[in-house]
Amino acid sequence: MIEYDITSILQNLVTKNVLTNDEAKKFKAKEEQEERAGVESFISDIMNKDNIVLVNLWEALAEELVRFPSPNLTRILKEVTEGGMDLLLDIQVSLQPYPINDHIKDIHKTHRCGVFESTRTLEDQASPGDPHTRVVGFENRYTELMVIDQYRRTYNERHHELEKTGRVHAELIEERTKVKCERIWTEQLFRRSAGSDIDSHIVVVSGVAGIGKTTMVQKIMSDWARGTQYQRFAFVFLFKFRDLNLLDTEKEPQMPLTRLIVRHYKYLNDLRLSEILQKPESLLFIFDGLDEYKHKLDFTQTRLCSEPNDYFPVHTVVTSLVRRTLLKGCTVLITTRPTALVFLDKVRVDRFAEILGFFPEQRLMYFKKFFGDADQGSEAFQYVEENAILYTMCFNPSYCWIICSVLKSHFMTPEEERGAAPRTVTELFVMFLHNILTNHKRAKDQREFWVPQRNPSERKRSGAHDIHILPPHPPGVHGRLLLLPQVIRECQGATCEAGRM
Repeated sequence: MIEYDITSILQNLVTKNVLTNDEAKKFKAKEEQEERAGVESFISDIMNKDNIVLVNLWEALAEELVRFPSPNLTRILKEVTEGGMDLLLDIQVSLQPYPINDHIKDIHKTHRCGVFESTRTLEDQASPGDPHTRVVGFENRYTELMVIDQYRRTYNERHHELEKTGRVHAELIEERTKVKCERIWTEQLFRRSAGSDIDSHIVVVSGVAGIGKTTMVQKIMSDWARGTQYQRFAFVFLFKFRDLNLLDTEKEPQMPLTRLIVRHYKYLNDLRLSEILQKPESLLFIFDGLDEYKHKLDFTQTRLCSEPNDYFPVHTVVTSLVRRTLLKGCTVLITTRPTALVFLDKVRVDRFAEILGFFPEQRLMYFKKFFGDADQGSEAFQYVEENAILYTMCFNPSYCWIICSVLKSHFMTPEEERGAAPRTVTELFVMFLHNILTNHKRAKDQREFWVPQRNPSERKRSGAHDIHILPPHPPGVHGRLLLLPQVIRECQGATCEAGRM
């Protein structure tokens, strides 16, 4: 079902005398504390009971479907009814690790460890007074995103959503999602979609800026490296389109897929890489940020790559993977903003999904994880709930991160020393910028930069101290922002002039 709440199903099972009131209350309490894990525990306990209990559970689900039609529940019931034991066997097979040949186990282990090290942490912005960023565990901070099979909202629906704020906005989005969409857990992206007999090999996930696409990719890589999900893939490769922009040089205008992989994973510069690529069904390629790519993927071109060692422009190599002329049988995931969807050949995509961000219960969970103290997190979230504009912004993880960054410094300050908490978006971002400028530090390497002057013909050589580098970006915001001193002075002057008007 689209949300965690199992209250009505529990009530139904109590009415049928399948559960006692006390048992139902325990399941409900566990669901409220553990969310998805609590629901899974409930299903597991029910599955261990006799057949009569299982029949009653299916009856309760069918009655729930009549009362609250849901694409999720309809698909689940149909899939179980038609698939039966074959469905169970397919799921079990998909969860089995791909067999690794003995002579490549060492390189497989090296790759898994390398991916694990690159995905296990997040950098968190320093708080006022602390000149250093702190590293937090990825799993300690990650909050499940709402991902759905893509549903295109009409103009009237989008306009209606923009008019609403606060709880009304959240309830509107949630209600429409329940009625019209099917939720997808991240680990289900590569499984067969409803009505399909084959697994999804070409998957596209879209979402607006800051909604969590790159974080979702990090989650996939992390889960694979830890061995908790996606084990049917022996090797997973991640490429960011903005990095691929740098590869088309005059010295190396073309390269084979093997070269592309080795450039990103130097430890795979091994003769055994060709053997690894001979089993495409065991490979997952992830390309993050199509909207940042300077090339368009041309799916109409006839000259495509067919072998991993063939030399082609990088964008042609990527197109060949999606067109399945190269490594047919491999799985490809592409993330993008909605604006770049028009450049994709939709006929060749097995599954389109969209990230909606955080629903209300996920927003609260994120606050608790960010603060590291459930009580403080709940207090800050309660404050945000009372502010319709800030609460509406929290659907987007990047905005949620900014709000938490500001409020954490506020709520962790002794009450007698606190100033006023931000009430408007302007106040929020002024405080956020103040925190950044308070904590920014000079880059340790004093590499030299060319700083453009007003007259393009005049350039002066300058040290790194002449460029202000902001601290690491929040999740969903890429790169570093460079502010030249004269730009800051001009902005300050413009602000003063605006204040006199």
